[in-house]
Amino acid sequence: MKVVIDGRYLRRRASGIKTYTTALIDHFAGIAKNIDFEVWVHPDMTRRISRSSNIQQRIVRSPANGPGTLFNTGARADLSECDVFHATFNILGHGVRCPTVLTVHDMRWIDNPRLCESNPILRPIRAGFMQHGIRNGLSRADRILTVSQASADLISKYAPFAESRIRITPCACDTCFEPPDSISACRQRAAELLGCTLPYFMAVGVNARGKGHDLIIEAFAAAAERDERLVLVHRVDGAPEVEQMARAMGVHERIHWLRGLSQADLVTLMQAARVFLQPSRYEGFGIPVLEAMSCGTPVIASDIPALTEVMSGAGRTARQGHAAGCGRSSPAPGNAYPRAAARPRVFMGYNCRTNCPGVPGGGGTQTCL
Repeated sequence: MKVVIDGRYLRRRASGIKTYTTALIDHFAGIAKNIDFEVWVHPDMTRRISRSSNIQQRIVRSPANGPGTLFNTGARADLSECDVFHATFNILGHGVRCPTVLTVHDMRWIDNPRLCESNPILRPIRAGFMQHGIRNGLSRADRILTVSQASADLISKYAPFAESRIRITPCACDTCFEPPDSISACRQRAAELLGCTLPYFMAVGVNARGKGHDLIIEAFAAAAERDERLVLVHRVDGAPEVEQMARAMGVHERIHWLRGLSQADLVTLMQAARVFLQPSRYEGFGIPVLEAMSCGTPVIASDIPALTEVMSGAGRTARQGHAAGCGRSSPAPGNAYPRAAARPRVFMGYNCRTNCPGVPGGGGTQTCL
């Protein structure tokens, strides 16, 4: 049996879909040794993605979200011996004649295209293209995988005919995201990375409107103490608009703008952070929230369905799109976050109005993930 996985998000640039696809391949390598896998990768992915003998990779130069993929996926490479084709990034193109699996990470191109493309001239063009690819996949795929109940509900809303083919396969984070053995050593290493010993809030993600980093800047400027800092880790590009906003609000010099961190350094910064912030306007899942929780770091996230689902009560939620307000809490007995009870707790921003179980000061116990 031969399975082809369209993994063209596998490239040097980090992304949530890349994380998902990498984990998928690692999992298959361990449980399906009698199946041959061919993985399509981006041209800049020159290193081997797996050492397993049954996983081969093929460079496919056509862009993952380009016209060639949408209108004739079958012509991107030879699929004559393919028994199952798995499209891993929301769209399924035409020209695939074998059984297919489609992973839909979120429905934002259909549900809220304004968050996907800010340019009003390009938006209808890109939205029409992506919506056709998603709808084609929802119509034709033999099995539809999605990463959360929230995403499954939206698929059912816009494509009720596909409901019987949906299976929820939640994401997980790497095992390296765990509480530190020594919080003091962790803080020392974080101080070396930042060149600063002051306490800090942290956020991770691509600089896109949907991630709400503008809300973080607004809340930080309004509520943070002078001796507190903000660490923004942008996985892809810089953040000129957000940086301009920070300068206008007088907090630019109190923000650490980071790119290109190793995974080990990212884990260290998460472990040592005072609070992890994810005020996203839209998510299909929200892996950084899970990573931060696994590190024992308190989380404040917007109250959108996917993040509420991921936190499962072990975090504080705030009304989506709001950045006003400041709440401060102390650790509660039976602190939900392992090895973190000694840390000062400062919860800032986003109208923190929910007294969630499982959060320091929330009066409950952690939901184990």
